[in-house]
Amino acid sequence: MQIQNYRQYENSDVFKYGNNNRLLFTCDHATNVLPQGLEWSKDDLTNFANTHWAVDIGALNLAKYLANQTESTLVHSKYSRLYCDVNRQIQSESLFRQTGDNQQIELNQNLSLEEQWIRIQYHSNYHFQVRQTIHELKPNFIYSIHSFTPEYEGKKRDVEIGILTSIFDEFGEAHQQILKNKGYDCRINEPYTGKKGLNFSIDCACLTFAKPIVGTLFEVRNDILSNPERFAKVSADILATILEVIGKWK
Repeated sequence: MQIQNYRQYENSDVFKYGNNNRLLFTCDHATNVLPQGLEWSKDDLTNFANTHWAVDIGALNLAKYLANQTESTLVHSKYSRLYCDVNRQIQSESLFRQTGDNQQIELNQNLSLEEQWIRIQYHSNYHFQVRQTIHELKPNFIYSIHSFTPEYEGKKRDVEIGILTSIFDEFGEAHQQILKNKGYDCRINEPYTGKKGLNFSIDCACLTFAKPIVGTLFEVRNDILSNPERFAKVSADILATILEVIGKWK
């Protein structure tokens, strides 16, 4: 009965593309969908629902490509990061973000304690599914796939690919070097750092067992992922980079 009650807050989809259990991919900000019974207000639909505030644009397509090509498994969130950001600690001020681009997010105004509790159940459920998948697969490597906007609050971002590290710096740097050699503006802990809580989800995953699982987080600029030709190239290059790194990693 307890498990059945827990499933009412289900917040993940799992795609198993093959039997390669060495790799697990996650995508924390995969969709802009809201749970059944909720819908975007008119202003939120105009200002946020189809923007980087609500979803990591292109990240799910990239994650699916990588998992499919490696015949591995992908776990991704079902609901928008604006409903509940699963890549934040539950005490984070941005768990239920209040504003974006100096405009109020109506979805998250004046939340009752009961509504906050319900949303936190969705947050916990996602992490439960990731941990359950890790227990089943026992992967050697975990990759979290995200995207970022080319301009944030009026500031242009030139970086094309960010590798966010918190636990495994050398592992992230190995990917960066290969991608730089392929011609990308690829930087460590840009456009923001993974060492101040923004690697929360993958850190939880990597620390499932007493011996940490090696992993890192990819941030790809969403204008690249939104262009079919550029998507095809960057996805193939990231795939080749991952395979090269894990092929040599000990």
